[in-house]
Amino acid sequence: MVCNNICEYFSCTTKYSYCTFCSLSWKYIEEKRLKPFLGIILLASTFHITALVTIPIYFFMA
Repeated sequence: MVCNNICEYFSCTTKYSYCTFCSLSWKYIEEKRLKPFLGIILLASTFHITALVTIPIYFFMA
């Protein structure tokens, strides 16, 4: 039971970390700066692999 709660805690932590980094990268989409955007997204992908899904957003928004 304790292990289950710890696993849920770390799962939520990684998802919130991913969301935080993706939110921070939005600034670089607006400024049309690809390298910092990709750097943050690649860092976010170390927490949660679905961060890579946000890469196409840059090309649609820029």
